[in-house]
Amino acid sequence: MTRNSLYILIILFISFTAKSKGLNSCSFLPEMPIPSWVYQPISEEGDFYFGHGVASEPFENFSKLRTYSRNNARKELAEMMEVSISSSLKKKIKVTRKESEKEVEQLIESKTAVRLKQSRVVAIWLNQANCQLWTRVKISKKVIKESEQAIQNEIITKLLNIQTQLKNVKKEVSDNPKKELANQGIQYTGMNFAETIYRGDVENITLFLKAGMKFSDAIDPSGENFAEIFYRTSLNTFTKVTALAHQYPDSELPLWYLLFNSIWDSNVDKFKIIMVNGGDYEEENTYFHSAYTLLFANLREASSLCLVNTLIANAPYIKKNELKISHKSLIEIKTVLKKLGANSTGTVEISPRFLRSDSSRKTFFDCNKNSFLQWNYPKGKYVRVE
Repeated sequence: MTRNSLYILIILFISFTAKSKGLNSCSFLPEMPIPSWVYQPISEEGDFYFGHGVASEPFENFSKLRTYSRNNARKELAEMMEVSISSSLKKKIKVTRKESEKEVEQLIESKTAVRLKQSRVVAIWLNQANCQLWTRVKISKKVIKESEQAIQNEIITKLLNIQTQLKNVKKEVSDNPKKELANQGIQYTGMNFAETIYRGDVENITLFLKAGMKFSDAIDPSGENFAEIFYRTSLNTFTKVTALAHQYPDSELPLWYLLFNSIWDSNVDKFKIIMVNGGDYEEENTYFHSAYTLLFANLREASSLCLVNTLIANAPYIKKNELKISHKSLIEIKTVLKKLGANSTGTVEISPRFLRSDSSRKTFFDCNKNSFLQWNYPKGKYVRVE
């Protein structure tokens, strides 16, 4: 089907629809045969572009009908200009913000409409059967070209001003990290801080820290132990966040907790990351090491090397399906600690659930004496087990 045939079908369809609505015939213009330009899309002849439009309501008001028909003709030319301007702009400037992109579209539309007021009506045709008023307009190619260039220049200037304003706003709020977070829709709360940490979003973690938030303020959204969940993040996230915390000495990242986790987990990579970023291998802790409600170990003034030695000593008795440790990794961690001059002090009690039944009473390990302790009922105290 040719384009001219398609236009004829459209005209016949509109005519039939109008008649079915019971519209009266119009006689405010003389009846004339259908001109050839009605069938044509936007065309160009010599130094001009031509476009046309049609309007069928309000048929009882010729003045309004003429205005609507003319405006529709101009709209056809406008769409051509808008496509041309948009295409040219994309080659000249990159619009990154959605708000700016929408503003550009609105500017092109409004500025194009103003420029096309310079177009002139050159012909009209009235379909008397259904009061369809067709209008043909023309505008010089020179005006189109000059208008496109002027609109482009105006939009580029406006976009550059927007970018400058954004940079100025950035400078204004750079000293107020809470405002910068708010600008991103992030509320200054412990829960949002925890989620930002889990994502490894260094830029926003830095803003939280600059604003005074501490890692001890972080709240896990599910109500779990924040330090425990953070320890389980990927090695990449764990590395970035731990290194960042080292730059903020007062940020209160629980390095000792993470250090003992890495030993319990026999994770050499995370152990080394913690040590590089200020982990205190000599710190002694009294702590019930647990995850959720499950008791893992009871540390009594135990140093990090003490926990390593306890796990190595317990290795032959640990149920493999209950606690997976790497003897090789523990030896590597012990080697690092010994080179640093670490001391093995304190005692560690391993939960009996991890030990075989034939060794369930060998739960205490005395790091000071490097030996197991067992409860002696007659003496009422723990005694060394050979």
